[in-house]
Amino acid sequence: MTKPPPVIVKPCGVAHTPYKTEGDGPIQGVLEPEEEARLEFFPPYDTCLDGLEGFSHLIVLFHFHLVPEGDRSLRTKPYRYDREVGAFACCSPRRPSGVGLDVVRLIRREGNVLVVSEVDMLDGSPILDVRPYIPKFHCRPDAELGWIRNRIPEDD
Repeated sequence: MTKPPPVIVKPCGVAHTPYKTEGDGPIQGVLEPEEEARLEFFPPYDTCLDGLEGFSHLIVLFHFHLVPEGDRSLRTKPYRYDREVGAFACCSPRRPSGVGLDVVRLIRREGNVLVVSEVDMLDGSPILDVRPYIPKFHCRPDAELGWIRNRIPEDD
């Protein structure tokens, strides 16, 4: 098998959160819904935010920037579990790729900044991508559909 070429991903923004180091934040952001964070987007990516205002939840891909390459692992012992599992079977920040995923609640947009809650990313985390959270596709039953409302079939 031929090794694929390296993937180069440029951050489109940066997270400003109350969590400065690992262990400061919750194991999952939904466990601390009152904490707010600000996701700041660099030009020209701020125009990519248009249309997000009606959604209640977003999927945010980010980089675990404080986890050194040497600390990433193929296996890990998850929180409150007594044995190791593969890195892809848990939500550890020590992932081989260094890519993290958060489902956050959108509170409001302020120009090039999204004010959100339910985050677990650390302050300064580079933001790689954002997508709207759509319950029909992503299984978050309390999410609002924004401009998608009435455009996809509802469950009976």
